[in-house]
Amino acid sequence: MNEPKILSEADYDELAFQLADSDYPKAVLSDFRHPYIKPNRKFYPMILDALERLRKTKPSLAPAISNAIELVNDQNDYVETDLPDWVINDHHNKHYLKDHLSVHRPGELEKFHNWIIQRANELGNEGLDFLEWCRAKLEINYALHKKKCQEPLTCDVNKSYERRLLFVRNLLDRLEPDEEESIEDIPSANFQLNEDKGHKIDFIRVINAMYAMGFFQPRTGRRLAKITVMKTFGQLLGTDLSNYDKDLSQSFQNGSLESNVQIFKDLEELTKDIYLEKQNNF
Repeated sequence: MNEPKILSEADYDELAFQLADSDYPKAVLSDFRHPYIKPNRKFYPMILDALERLRKTKPSLAPAISNAIELVNDQNDYVETDLPDWVINDHHNKHYLKDHLSVHRPGELEKFHNWIIQRANELGNEGLDFLEWCRAKLEINYALHKKKCQEPLTCDVNKSYERRLLFVRNLLDRLEPDEEESIEDIPSANFQLNEDKGHKIDFIRVINAMYAMGFFQPRTGRRLAKITVMKTFGQLLGTDLSNYDKDLSQSFQNGSLESNVQIFKDLEELTKDIYLEKQNNF
């Protein structure tokens, strides 16, 4: 199998056996991946399927198969999409959607912003699908990177992923119409949001940041609208958060940067105090 081609099920079965039978499965996977991954979109999912088939027919290889599955999953960034091949195989994807982009190289993030906006515009009606695909790719590759990251709190790559994801999510919020889901069946909690001045807008600031960082996920395949998140928390806590965007806009226009980030500084200090107290009790 020297020429790039569409791999058959038999080809994947052969690769699965080689991965399980080799003392150097990482090298085996690398040798196959480079020539075949572009013409075979589902390269990683198909290998995983083949390994599961091999597990059933060769139970004696179970430990090696489990190791091979872990190896493949550590590289598997496949995202299901109907986008054309020229988009999926664009060489820019490797730089802009993986670990390589640095927040410290002058102009790198701006180049990413320009690239993703230009590509979305070029794709016309498929532009939103492209942005959703980019978001999913970034989330998967970020998760894969965090598994091997040695210094997560200071890692430049982590910061780069967070800033790219924030930009893409904000683009989607502006460009994609929100489809609110019904929240009528959500009961109110037996407690409520503190009504003292400032608590409501601080709560909105925190939930808004958590939404932008991807803390909330839909139970279905649909995109989770921010308004749905806000209204859900509002109904749960017995307060109206449906105008969260107006409240945020007003706080940005009338408040200083310091006042808008103060809640996060307060949370940081409180968390430090809790941590130190726990350490002292050990």
